[in-house]
Amino acid sequence: MKKIPWSYEKCKELVHQKYDKSIYSYFDDQLSSAGKSNANNIEAFHHYKMIPTYMDPKQLQKTIDRRILTLSSKELGTTSLEIDFPFFVCPFTFPTINDPSFTLNSLASQCEQSNIQCILPVFSYSKIEDYPASIQIFALNITCFDEINRSLIQRLKNKKIKIMILTIDTQYYHIGSGIMDSEGDVTKSSMNIFTNLLEDPYFNKIFYERNKKIGSKNPDIVQFVRFHCGISSTTSIPMDRKRAIQFAKWCMNQGFNCMNTSSIFSVSYFKDLAHSSSPLCESLDTAIGHPMAIVIKGILSVKDALLVQKLGVDGIYVSNHGGRFVWNCVPTLQVLSPIHNAVKKINPDFGVWFDSGIRHGADIITALQLGAEFVGICRPLVYSFALNPKQGVTQKLEQIKTEYHQQLRIRGSFFT
Repeated sequence: MKKIPWSYEKCKELVHQKYDKSIYSYFDDQLSSAGKSNANNIEAFHHYKMIPTYMDPKQLQKTIDRRILTLSSKELGTTSLEIDFPFFVCPFTFPTINDPSFTLNSLASQCEQSNIQCILPVFSYSKIEDYPASIQIFALNITCFDEINRSLIQRLKNKKIKIMILTIDTQYYHIGSGIMDSEGDVTKSSMNIFTNLLEDPYFNKIFYERNKKIGSKNPDIVQFVRFHCGISSTTSIPMDRKRAIQFAKWCMNQGFNCMNTSSIFSVSYFKDLAHSSSPLCESLDTAIGHPMAIVIKGILSVKDALLVQKLGVDGIYVSNHGGRFVWNCVPTLQVLSPIHNAVKKINPDFGVWFDSGIRHGADIITALQLGAEFVGICRPLVYSFALNPKQGVTQKLEQIKTEYHQQLRIRGSFFT
């Protein structure tokens, strides 16, 4: 498809026609939702109404001003990121589409064309080292091994990523019954979206210690495993990519359940790793001490927001993961303002990001007026990417930008 429809519902309908349920269930509004959590996210936006104003010429200027996004902690001080628009593309992947067109590099390139920040995830067909230079934010899902987690974070530092998102709102399986019935869940995927692990030296070291095999052909990784596992140069090391993918999947699945279970899986620990100005571990490239700001994703209460702020992180990300995990979860929009007010009272530069339920440009304005500073968009772009992996995201982002500009120009006050 060359032209992406403006209508979100039409995009969804076309994706349903083009793909099998086992593919689109992973991001479908109904099939991927835990109970009515996703519907609740969308419905929450309908409770807020706009009062337009047509007499203020300053409104137009506000739509074209560049913004400085701030994060803040005691250790790093203020971290600033210059952005063209106060919204970004949420991290997502296609766990069941075996098509070289569906690469995160293609996604990132389209976002760059539209001057929109794109956050890339650990689940990927590409490795961190090959991500475009424009990427400044990375979303980390942890594994169950401290060595691998430290290595992944060190690789982000080597890439000079500016901001790391730590995802805490996940668990072993998505709860959406449609995902589970069609086996469209990322944890059930047979595809190799685990390149970041397969090309990690510490993952291969641990895989060898357990299986006497490795998952990468990279000669530097082979040499790393030889050195750290005491293997002579005359001993061959067999490679088993299929088994390595299964082990990578197991590492990630177990990692989902490790968050906050011990000191090395705590928010405080990952904050220290991100903020560290010293190398965290040996790496294939020269390890550098590059402090990164850290944003905690999955905050849904004032209590949790204040707890992580006290731990010294730089910002929070209000999200219920698109309604995927918690059955009939509270809508993110409903809790946004109280959370914003609580953390900003302590530190005005502390970051407040948001996603879940954004379908149109006007929704972005609603989230901004309720306290979000950076708003994530996912499903509209996922559908567009599925319809046209080479140009769909660019087209949809331009549509959203148009909606955003037009609505922002005439916006006035709010009433609920």
